[in-house]
Amino acid sequence: RYILNTTFILFIISFIFIEVLIIRESHNDSSSIHRVGGSYASIPIAASNLDYIIIPGDGLEGDKLSERVKDRVDMGLYFLSLWVRNNECKMILSGGKGKNEYISEAEAMGKHLLSCGFINDRLLYEKNSVSIIESLMFSRDIIKQDSGKDKPYIMIVCSDYHLYRVGMVANKLGFNFRTLAIESDFSTKVNYFIREYFALIKDWVLLNLN
Repeated sequence: RYILNTTFILFIISFIFIEVLIIRESHNDSSSIHRVGGSYASIPIAASNLDYIIIPGDGLEGDKLSERVKDRVDMGLYFLSLWVRNNECKMILSGGKGKNEYISEAEAMGKHLLSCGFINDRLLYEKNSVSIIESLMFSRDIIKQDSGKDKPYIMIVCSDYHLYRVGMVANKLGFNFRTLAIESDFSTKVNYFIREYFALIKDWVLLNLN
């Protein structure tokens, strides 16, 4: 009984602590760039010198992008078109083929970008990942093969509830990066903030075991 109660109390304490970190980071303009409505807040000059923009997947509906992923792709395209000065900046579309998905998330994102008139030779595809860790690890491998720079400058496009975990993984992998975050609606935040607790613990363990 004592062990059970102690375990429960420790779980509650850890849950509250980690949720505070996740929620605080989702509003942290100093480490990321947020889209608020149709405009962007806190866009630094340095972000215009990007070498790569990584867009992790987050599920398809058959062979169609989910709204979350479509928002990320559209934001990445808009940001690249409007703010990035480096004409050689490339987009890395990252995501494998999940259950009940007909094509990889990377391919679906590519189809959407090509339909918008984006140039194919500025797209790089990572088609094997099924998690944030794999997405960034495999994208790092692609960058190493493609880039001639020691520390290429990278933007990672994600949802606001992913910011803390994406930052944790990217820092562990040694990225020189910023994040570009999509603001989620309230119901989505509540759902995913809770899920992020468990995902964050799992990813922390995996990162520190390797």
